[in-house]
Parts: sequence; structure tokens; C-alpha cells
Amino acid sequence: GGVPIVGGSSADDGFKGEWRQWSSHNGGMIGTSGCAFAMCFCSSLVHGQISTGFNPTGKQGTITKMDGPRHILEIDNRPAALVYNEWTGGEFTKLLQDASMDPDIGKASLYFPLGQQLEADSEDGEPFQRSLHPHMVVRATNSVTLFGDCHEGENILMMAGTQAQVVNRISVVATNVVRDAGFRLPEVRGALVVFCAGAMTYVDSAMNVAASKLNAALGGTPYLGIHMFGEQGVFPDGVSRHGNLMYSAVVVSSRRRVMKLLNVDTGDTILETDPRFAALVQAGEI
Repeated sequence: GGVPIVGGSSADDGFKGEWRQWSSHNGGMIGTSGCAFAMCFCSSLVHGQISTGFNPTGKQGTITKMDGPRHILEIDNRPAALVYNEWTGGEFTKLLQDASMDPDIGKASLYFPLGQQLEADSEDGEPFQRSLHPHMVVRATNSVTLFGDCHEGENILMMAGTQAQVVNRISVVATNVVRDAGFRLPEVRGALVVFCAGAMTYVDSAMNVAASKLNAALGGTPYLGIHMFGEQGVFPDGVSRHGNLMYSAVVVSSRRRVMKLLNVDTGDTILETDPRFAALVQAGEI
């Protein structure tokens, strides 16, 4: 436990469910419902963080009934879709009047994401949020499905954000990662950045601005960026979670980890900076 995770969920070109995963397993394979991952041990210090580009509104309630981890039936003992529609100011009223289909609201809900307020147990004591992307309205029960998990008894709220906030957020995340880790910009050697594909469609042509701001935040250091439908990363409380419409980044520094040897017989430890460490290396005992 406690291993930091950074990554994302597979995406396609248009919310069509045509996502795929591929890996080197068994000589290379492609799947439709799998998970591809790599485990890494880095000799240098790395640090990561995930954040949302949206802010909580005053519209919130409690999840009172679920049908599986990603299907909210009721909020405050009322049909979830009706509550959500009221929170948006009637954005989905026409869709709710058509009982002939279960509408996909993935694109429209980009402007009205849901979210959860998580406990303020980070180092600075500030509360933080996990945003959730509504997917479909199930007309038979006037309920809402999501691209992220939640549970009965948890809080649920509507979030909002301007295009400028979404554009700026990824550079803010990178800045926070560098600051929280105590790195100096000249020590930053690279970064892996996950930018939600849904948020990318929201900002549209302003992605060039987001990329420029991210480049400045990293001091011009090369980075690799990917757009995903669901993001995983380390939240301010140090816990790795899944969210939607979020931004995750892990920064690699030039600071090396200091190797530590443990003598299992005596319990003594020797750091890499200790002259005895060099003697062990020269003796071929390491």
C-alpha cells in the first residue's frame, strides 16, 4: 500500500465507448476491458498530484440510493436526474420529457460536473474536491450514471468552472507539485501529465494556451502529456484515487534517492553517504 499512482482511463474520439487498452503482455495484446500498467522504481526523487479545474457551487446533497458504484438513483431521497436538472437550472428538461430513450449527457454535462468534497486532511488543512462526470440519464428511474464511483451516504455537489480556469489548472498543478516537493525548477528533469479529454474538448482551441502555461510552469523541461476519460493520481492527502475532468502530474527531479542498506542480523543501517558504503562496494559485497 501507499504506492503513488498516475494514469488515466482509455478514451476514444467521441464518447462512443470504443476505447481500447494495449500492453506488452504475452508479446503484445489489445483489450477492451482491461488494465495496462507499469511498475517503476526511480533512482531520483519524484512527486505527483491530481486536481480538478472546477470549483464547488452551493448546490449539494447526500446520495441516498445507488444501483451499483456508478449509478445514482436518489439524492436527498429524490430522483437523482430531477435534482441534478434543478441544480443546472433546467439544462436537461427537454431530455427528461422524452421517455423514448436514455440520453447520453456526457458532452452537455461537461459544463455542469458533479463532485465530492473530501476531508481537509492535507498538510495545509484546505478542503479539496474530486470531480465526477455524469454520463447518462436512465429515464425509467430518472437516475444518473457517472464515469466515477461513489457510495450511499456520501456527499454530492455540482461544480462549475470557466474556460480560463480549466486552461490554467494544469499549470497550477505542475507548479504545486514542484513547490510541495521542495524542488527548484533547475532540478526538474521531466514530467508525465494527464489532462482529461473531456476538459480538453471544453477548452477547445485554447489548448495551445494551456500547453504554453504548462511549459512555463515546468521551466521549459520536456514533458509527456496524454488525454484520458478518467484520471488517477495522488490527492493532497496522499491517497491515490480515480476522478473525472481532472489533471494529474508527476514530476521527475535530478535529486537522487539515497540508498540505505540494512543488516538484518544486527539491525544496523548504512546510508550511501557513509564511507562504509563505499568500502562494501569496493569489496564486492553489494
